[in-house]
Amino acid sequence: MACILAIPTAGEKGLISVTTSEVNQITAGGRLIDEALEIKKLYYLGLHHNWHPVDFEISSEFDFHFLESKDAIFLKGREPLLEMDACNFTPTCFSNPRNNPIWDVLIVGRTAAFKRPFKTIETVRELFDRGHLLKILWICPMDLEKPEDQSVVRAYESMFSQSEKELFTLLNPQANYPFTFSRQELSNFYLSSQSYVHFADVETRCRVAAYAFCAGVPVVGNSTIANILPNEIAIEPTFFEVKNDDYVSAILRAISEPMPVNQRECIKVLSESSSIVRLVENLNRCISTNNKFVRSQIYACNLDIRLGAAHTGSKSSNSYGIDLLTFINALKEENANRYFKNIDIGSTCPEEEFGSRIVFDEALNGSVLNFNLKKYRRAEIKVSRNGQIRFNLYKVFKLANNVPFLGVGVRKFFNLCKALIDSKANL
Repeated sequence: MACILAIPTAGEKGLISVTTSEVNQITAGGRLIDEALEIKKLYYLGLHHNWHPVDFEISSEFDFHFLESKDAIFLKGREPLLEMDACNFTPTCFSNPRNNPIWDVLIVGRTAAFKRPFKTIETVRELFDRGHLLKILWICPMDLEKPEDQSVVRAYESMFSQSEKELFTLLNPQANYPFTFSRQELSNFYLSSQSYVHFADVETRCRVAAYAFCAGVPVVGNSTIANILPNEIAIEPTFFEVKNDDYVSAILRAISEPMPVNQRECIKVLSESSSIVRLVENLNRCISTNNKFVRSQIYACNLDIRLGAAHTGSKSSNSYGIDLLTFINALKEENANRYFKNIDIGSTCPEEEFGSRIVFDEALNGSVLNFNLKKYRRAEIKVSRNGQIRFNLYKVFKLANNVPFLGVGVRKFFNLCKALIDSKANL
């Protein structure tokens, strides 16, 4: 989404950020188009990188980037990186005191292939078959019109007995997809769980894992899930790394002897309570201006969602029902700023409030193992294998890029290969 961070004042620019998911709407040939360049006269324009690691050279046409240097391959050392992104703005409700645990394991995630829903089912089945009858809650927002979501439900229904379903709850709400609960409501599930497990194996900036770290809940997952934490605290009992895709062993370790999670340090890194102050400091570091931004200027609510939401043309709790260019053009209108006079600085979504004023005004016992799980696991395994190859290549490129003289050649080779792949994909 075009996330409005600060509005222009007399003689001073405002702050706005867009995401990589939609940046093609305001670029042509890799350069900003005239309309986007015009908005830069009123706003400093930032880019939130919705996928990591970033495999292209950072554009100098953006004034700042919501990106950590460790998540970029090709850096020259002068890029205006904020060293943070959406997952650093976990709402403070997740840091409330813990409740007595209701669930041994909490899982939160939709059915996207990279989140491996069938690996999730496979792991719970293995836990139960080995006699570990844990209390498990899986919050999995779904669109039951989609065949892939129907397949997950069929797998759950056919692979677990009624008595097992009393232990393993698949909560699959559809309304307000994909964020079917408010963060306040969602935090209650986290604060009532003994562990949190994330099954994606190539997701590096995971908001739902950030929520768990701030809640003081041990997190179980692939090593990339802990990418949002400094290495010194991404260890047990705060983070339990899964080796060789063996989630069962890691889950059992995480719940066997509960120990205090390094919650205080996690909150310093991932909670909005500390990150908003750091955001203002980092913006002032990245943007050369005599007038420094202050906390009271920033629309700081719900940045964990707002920074990563996109203009898809289909309105949802994670997308905006209007294209990015139309939204940006509306911000350029002479009377645009007067609409902000009625939008409180504590607004949970100033973009939506602005849009509504100026844009939309214009217009059985026993387990029955009869589900073909292997068919769907094959698709997940293919995605995972490709992801792992990609990540290992990134590591090689990143190391090579740091070698004098070699780095230039590596970048040229990488960009040539990428261009060839992209041209084949467009045929």
